[in-house]
Amino acid sequence: MANWDDFSNSKSALQLKANAIRGTNKQQGYGNTQMAVVMSEPVPTSARDLNVVIEGIGQGGDLGEVDPDGKRDAFIFKIRLLPEAGKKLAADAALPCTDSLSKSKNATQAAMRLSLLPDCVIKKGYDGEPPNVGDTIVVRTYNSDFQMSTGLQTTEYVEPANPSLSFRQNYNPEIQHTEKQQIRELFDSNSPTNVARGTDGLGSLVSPQEPSTALPDKTRIKFSFNDAYAMRNDFQEIKDYIKAGEGIYESIYGQVSGYKDPVNNQKVTEMTLAYLIGEAMPRIYKKNKTSTAAGAYQFLKGTLIETVSYFDRNQPPPPATFWDSGPIIYNQANQDALVMHLLLVKRPIMGNYILGLHDNYTEAAQQMAYEWASIPIQYAVKSPLADCNKKMQRGQGAYDGCAGNAVAKSKTPEGVVEILNTARKEAARNATVKNILRRNGKTATQDALVMAGLQESPTETETDPDSVVTSEEGSTG
Repeated sequence: MANWDDFSNSKSALQLKANAIRGTNKQQGYGNTQMAVVMSEPVPTSARDLNVVIEGIGQGGDLGEVDPDGKRDAFIFKIRLLPEAGKKLAADAALPCTDSLSKSKNATQAAMRLSLLPDCVIKKGYDGEPPNVGDTIVVRTYNSDFQMSTGLQTTEYVEPANPSLSFRQNYNPEIQHTEKQQIRELFDSNSPTNVARGTDGLGSLVSPQEPSTALPDKTRIKFSFNDAYAMRNDFQEIKDYIKAGEGIYESIYGQVSGYKDPVNNQKVTEMTLAYLIGEAMPRIYKKNKTSTAAGAYQFLKGTLIETVSYFDRNQPPPPATFWDSGPIIYNQANQDALVMHLLLVKRPIMGNYILGLHDNYTEAAQQMAYEWASIPIQYAVKSPLADCNKKMQRGQGAYDGCAGNAVAKSKTPEGVVEILNTARKEAARNATVKNILRRNGKTATQDALVMAGLQESPTETETDPDSVVTSEEGSTG
């Protein structure tokens, strides 16, 4: 019996209140033996250290005799408890949801969420194989400070779960395997998936296997040819990636090199833009009857006119127009400058992803495939080319088998996302890009800044609920 005068200050009164709350639950909510899913790889550790942890949370040291040398003779890993029969919720349902952990876009965020899950320990002396990520196991739980309620700090491994037991209707061996692979790959910087994600295992990730649900930004930014020329030597990785499937600086309609205009005997790299568009491209089309594509990035006549017109509109005085600066030669430097319009403006969903203005990598990569015929698509679609009545599957080009186009066999949908993320990281650090965004009143998303290592990942990030899927007709080559 406690006397009221034993509680003479506010601190002791609060302690009394807390103790009263803890004692309200008189009914055992969950059993002391429960099923769980392994959420992280078992890590060897010292039984001595684990004993200290368990004793510290009032569960008693129960890991057997401690090795005086402190050897790594026990294991610890994270688990997710499963609902008992007849219950809708698991004992750990109040913890952050982990159902979509394997599909996370951010390894740092996923790790922070994973850290909140209960620990499971394998005692010293266990001579079986430790469980793997995604396995179902039986664990022993302990009561928390709240009487008859399950503690969510530490549990003890008992045995693998009997595969004949049905504990969750939709949790089958196939799903187990998928979760096992996805969760492991999320934190493995050397996994094939993470190589495709373009990450070092930390920071922002994207999963090419899981379509993005972020809302794309379709607004077109404005910048001048001066800006584009300033970036002519930037973004080399994505430029090289495009060129590898399209052409070289002097080529026409693909990898055809050595072409000289029959009238002036010039290669395309020696022609002015005005001559190339007005004189040479019509003759190039007559030569192959399918395409006017020219240069490393296979600009079509219509695309090149669109690009020049864009820079003409956005060129600050003086000169008054793009052309007033003098004849523009279609050489390597100017091709590398002109392509910035294709990368950042022509297909704004692709360009704005690179610029960090939205986070939908799926649509950005799909738009890249619409622009260059050598790039594989992310999802099945009817070819955007008006006279190409074909249904293209993921991994094919958007124009395969039409107008002489074919996807580059070395390219994959995952690789497209990877190269876009490489460009996205570079854009976040590029001084010219920063000035362009400032002039356009634009700000990079948090995910883009995290990906570039310019900002730490928050513990929680919001995900846009809807995805807008668009496609635009036309291709560069």
